[in-house]
Amino acid sequence: ARSEMNPDTLVVVHCYAGDRQVVVDKLPVFQRHRRPVLILSPADSQVVINTPGVECRTGGVRGYFGQGSLDRQRIHLKMLLDTPYQWFFLNDADSMCVSRELPAYLYQSSETLWSNVVREPRPHDGAPYPKLAFHPPYFAHRDVIARLVAVGPIKAHPITPYIDWLMMALAVEAGVHYQSFPNGVSFPAWKHNSIPETSAMGHNYVHSNNGQTDGASKMVRAVQGGADMLHSVKHPEVLTAILQAHDRQMKERP
Repeated sequence: ARSEMNPDTLVVVHCYAGDRQVVVDKLPVFQRHRRPVLILSPADSQVVINTPGVECRTGGVRGYFGQGSLDRQRIHLKMLLDTPYQWFFLNDADSMCVSRELPAYLYQSSETLWSNVVREPRPHDGAPYPKLAFHPPYFAHRDVIARLVAVGPIKAHPITPYIDWLMMALAVEAGVHYQSFPNGVSFPAWKHNSIPETSAMGHNYVHSNNGQTDGASKMVRAVQGGADMLHSVKHPEVLTAILQAHDRQMKERP
């Protein structure tokens, strides 16, 4: 059984109350790795899904960006250390591993933080960190999680006060080796040339599937090309197309 090849692994989903339907839609994907699933949500924006093999816990406060969201992420990471698992596969509601099997290379090092590493296009004058962001999903051994938590709280950057920036900053501060998934694909939920939250600290929480947000056709082509670690899968019809593309690819393999 594949679960024997994913020893002591916990699948984690970070989400808000507004994400509940997205998580429900994607739950079969989170569970296809045949490992327990832990859903973590803010105490004031709880997600509760009563399904066998799924546990729900809460901590921290809601917020897409800002100090509260960064502090909540650290609280959630610390909560993982209260579980008995050795390996953690961390997702947001809109990230996933499309493969039924978690890649074997993830287990070859207990000192690496895996993610979709992307270049940060916004200016960071004087910042002590590389201009990178770590998009979900994330994969790490509990020793790495412990090192990230040990860094302590980090002050939100005024330009990029986001969790994907925090994960990079924590890794740099902790001296953790980080690496990008070789078959990871991350599509922004908005156009890089029009990012209102950079200056106004606002965010469009409504993502319509108009070809510019979900990047549906690009994602399907990426999966057809072998991509397995995906970020920004928000709509059920896109999820269906991705899974169908993956299943076709698997059937066509010699």
